[in-house]
Amino acid sequence: MKNTTNENTSVLSVQSDTRDIVYPALMAASKEAGASYAVWKLPQRNSLSFLADLSVEPILATINPDEPTSGFVISPFENFENKASWFLNADILYSDEKHYLRIAPSTDEFQRNRKELFINAFEHNKEIIKDASFQSLCYLKNITSTFALSRQEYENLVKKCTQEIVNGVFQKAVLARRKILAFDTSKKVWPVFKAICNKYSDACVCIFSTPHTGTWVTASPELLLSVENGLFKTVALAGTQKLHTNEPLQKVVWTQKEIEEQALVSRYIINCFKSIRLREFEEYGPRTIQAGTLAHLKTEFTVDLQVIEYNNLAATMLKLLHPTSAVCGMPKIKALEFINNHERIDRECFAGYIGPVNINDSTHLYVNIRTVQIADESVVLYAGAGITQDSVPEKEWEETELKMQVMANFFE
Repeated sequence: MKNTTNENTSVLSVQSDTRDIVYPALMAASKEAGASYAVWKLPQRNSLSFLADLSVEPILATINPDEPTSGFVISPFENFENKASWFLNADILYSDEKHYLRIAPSTDEFQRNRKELFINAFEHNKEIIKDASFQSLCYLKNITSTFALSRQEYENLVKKCTQEIVNGVFQKAVLARRKILAFDTSKKVWPVFKAICNKYSDACVCIFSTPHTGTWVTASPELLLSVENGLFKTVALAGTQKLHTNEPLQKVVWTQKEIEEQALVSRYIINCFKSIRLREFEEYGPRTIQAGTLAHLKTEFTVDLQVIEYNNLAATMLKLLHPTSAVCGMPKIKALEFINNHERIDRECFAGYIGPVNINDSTHLYVNIRTVQIADESVVLYAGAGITQDSVPEKEWEETELKMQVMANFFE
């Protein structure tokens, strides 16, 4: 990772342009320059941010949020002990709040040439790119396998998982499935992204695109961890049901299965704190929260870093937390063995984590759920359900359908 806080960092003003022009132009410039990029909006915030990495390919790295390096992380699900995340360096950085491109110093001739290509492409594309398509702005991978579990196969797998839980092999496992839909990649990118931002104001909404990962669009309500204003935060999020129109959150009723599932995730986080002998934290919840048309149970955990002296807390907890009980299970190793032996799909970036690291002195990493992979002439939807001994196979299938529909609505 390269430190992008160097005093030689330069800026390029873009004050006269609107986001409807700036962000598509930045995405187009990235594609033309062969750069990887990410655009994101944090929950309950109106501003957008953009980052581009001018390397040939983002580096695989061990992520340490406690170091002063700025970038954007893309972790696949298969990244245990935090050793294999893709890290996009903040070679180019832009946000609505500051209205200028922050351009990191070039480290070699190759990067200088790419930077010049990026800037020229950006200035050119501002005039023509507003209605650009996924095909023109994004790196699109071919889907090599079209395998997807049928309803009967998934329900049979839930039954098998439930029996393993009854037998005492593990307490919970999260079983994922995927669905592949035909998609016209000539569809315009920016109206889709704006619509998702408007619909899911309480989620981390993001589009990232690299030659290695391809392109993913996410609206995740699940914080993995954040460090901002001297506070470390993480959450336990579990339990899912569809909200009826205008239904007050206080009227939502949860089953014993959903309450226990959420409690397992909370206990998992508390056990992580205990394992590093950290006892000074605040716990708030569980409470019902809304994520678009869905309701979830959520418990928040906060550590005041100005009171608790713990070096590298974020890096330590990142290694312990991922993959959380909410996307893997408990105990982690036994649940993971069952997933790897029976799920029969590559989750890729689904149920990994994504987000900005040390951008504007803060880090925000989100579990990559409610996500869709944009492929060549198709989209791939992913969803998982937490299986406990009280699971009903038909309801678990229906839960994954509800979760997939969150993103499917924008791509059908």
